[in-house]
Amino acid sequence: MNALVAIAALNILSFGNYTVSYNYTIGFANYAASIHSERQICDCGGLSNNWTDSANYTCLDYSRTFYHRGRLAPLGCEMSNVVPMTPQFHNGPWRKIEHRIQKHYSGYLVFKGCEYGEKLIITATNKTMRIPDGCYYVVLNSTKLTYHGYIIEHGYVGMNSSAKHTLPWWVSPMYEVEKPPQYVLWAPGGALLVVGICVSLMLIISHRLV
Repeated sequence: MNALVAIAALNILSFGNYTVSYNYTIGFANYAASIHSERQICDCGGLSNNWTDSANYTCLDYSRTFYHRGRLAPLGCEMSNVVPMTPQFHNGPWRKIEHRIQKHYSGYLVFKGCEYGEKLIITATNKTMRIPDGCYYVVLNSTKLTYHGYIIEHGYVGMNSSAKHTLPWWVSPMYEVEKPPQYVLWAPGGALLVVGICVSLMLIISHRLV
């Protein structure tokens, strides 16, 4: 099991069974978080009225772009949970990741988010849409929605199927606090004390003033 980490909880949108950290600047999620299960994939269908517009882009923006509406959390049809994915990526590497997580990490907390590059397209509604370079997944050892825990597994797959082992910017290491060092010293009157460093310094100063 890897290090203890914290997840940046920025602009959190809650949809009951999952949450989205939404980036209003680029118009897509930083990540989505959900407890995964083998039977928790919802079929939103291809009809636009099956999707809830809770983001900068709607279903109409995806029409005639040749990009799929790729879901981060496999639980809902809100557009804030969606990022543009090529059909090859969506039906290939990303689907394999989904199946792997469902098979091996059912019941665990999973974060998924993408790395957004410089590629831009113009949508059918004349909006500028930024295309991801690839997407991350991070599995924590928690069985409830939280923003810290130990990493069980993580990975990244690029749109061109390239892989790397770095963590996304929204994951930061946490360090477990150790107990302060203790020191043995002689206080005025000859009493033997075992104290922390702050108390030790106070006693030394007090002893010098007496």
